[in-house]
Amino acid sequence: MNEASEPLFRSGLVVVRGERAFGHILFTPSFLFALRPNDQAAASGGAIGGLLGFFIGAWVDSKRAKNTPPPHLKIPEIAGLDPKLQKKLLKTKLLCSIPLSSGLTIKRDGTGLSFSATGYPTITYKAILHRKGILAYLQQRSIPVAQ
Repeated sequence: MNEASEPLFRSGLVVVRGERAFGHILFTPSFLFALRPNDQAAASGGAIGGLLGFFIGAWVDSKRAKNTPPPHLKIPEIAGLDPKLQKKLLKTKLLCSIPLSSGLTIKRDGTGLSFSATGYPTITYKAILHRKGILAYLQQRSIPVAQ
C-alpha cells in the first residue's frame, strides 16, 4: 500500500449540521468520515464523581463499545483498516461520510478546512496543527483544494 492510499485520522474541532464539538476526521481511499467521541458514561461519571467517576465511566464506555461495537465499524472502508485505528474508532459515533468521488469540494477556511459535496452535509474541520499535514495528504492523492 503506498503512502497516498493510507488512511489519515486527525482530531480537532468538527462542525456538522451546525453542531460544533471536538471530533475526528478520517480519510480512507474512497471516503471522508466525520466522527465524534461517544463517551457518555465517562462524561456523566466525571460530572457526578469527579476524576474517579470519569475513569470508571471511561471503563464502562470501553466495555460497552467492545461488547457492542458501533455500526460504522462494519462499513467496508473502516472494516479493512488497521486494528489499532479500528480500536480508536470503538468509542466514536459516525456523524456523516462523503465519498471522495462525489464532486467533493475542499476549501481553506481560516484555521481549518471545509468539505462539501452536493447531497451531503458540509464538514468543517478546525485544527491549525493538523491542517498542513492534511493538505499534504490531499496533494499526494491529487485532490484539489480551493483557496
